[in-house]
Amino acid sequence: MLDTKDITNLIKLLDDNDEFVFNHVREKLLELGGEAIPQLMLSLSGDNLLLDERIKNLIDEIYFSDIDKKFKELSQKEGSILEDAVFLIASFGYPELDMSKYRDELDDMGKKLTGSIDRMKENPLIPKGDPLQVINLINNFLFYQKGYKGNSENFYEPENTFLNDVMERKKGIPISLSILYLLLCKRLNLPAYGVNLPAHFIIKYIDNNDEFYIDPFNKGIVISKSEAVKFLSRIGLTKEDFENISFLKPAEDKDIIRRTLNNLVNIYTRSGDIIKTDQLKKLMGYFE
Repeated sequence: MLDTKDITNLIKLLDDNDEFVFNHVREKLLELGGEAIPQLMLSLSGDNLLLDERIKNLIDEIYFSDIDKKFKELSQKEGSILEDAVFLIASFGYPELDMSKYRDELDDMGKKLTGSIDRMKENPLIPKGDPLQVINLINNFLFYQKGYKGNSENFYEPENTFLNDVMERKKGIPISLSILYLLLCKRLNLPAYGVNLPAHFIIKYIDNNDEFYIDPFNKGIVISKSEAVKFLSRIGLTKEDFENISFLKPAEDKDIIRRTLNNLVNIYTRSGDIIKTDQLKKLMGYFE
């Protein structure tokens, strides 16, 4: 293990004109990984543009190397991985941010909703066993009390995809708001699933008695199965056709993760950020 002085001396060699020296120093600092980050940050001066640029690139490489390793491990796990994945994706945009703050906020929202649902069930005036009552309660809490909404004005901002930003700004795109909704439903033990529509993303609620669709981007508007079938019948689809539409079936966690990453790929491609685009494509590869 190198001490602080040795790391600092290595960093000073990053602007060496000799390509061999630069590559050797770069590899050594990459091997140190997170151990080198504090000294790299302290070495940013603003006086040496080449050195600063190489330090920033190196910091990004170290952060991405850690995220890349975690994504690879996560992709090999069984069971529910959505929450871990979306906070890893948020770490891609904010490597130093403590994501536990947002997990705690989700837990707190879940507890408040659980209390409200329990009180609702005790009310003799409200029909028992009606899931729409629960969904309406969630919608009121999330979109009216908390103020979450779809960001239709600046759809292609990366902040619409990073869950920490969505929770801070209270706005997002269909998939990020749906993910937030799904994470809350999971805490409430509700049978809700993502639905990977070609140009939109919504949620399906399905149990032994009920099936309907929820659109978090539009304040949780609910569409019953019968309404959906009736709408599609206007374009010549039968009820049997409806049952066999692949993109109306519940999406797996890996499908949701892949679509989230692909949104970011499109965003950074539009902005011309080749490095981030390539990094995100590599992460997507783990979920093919």
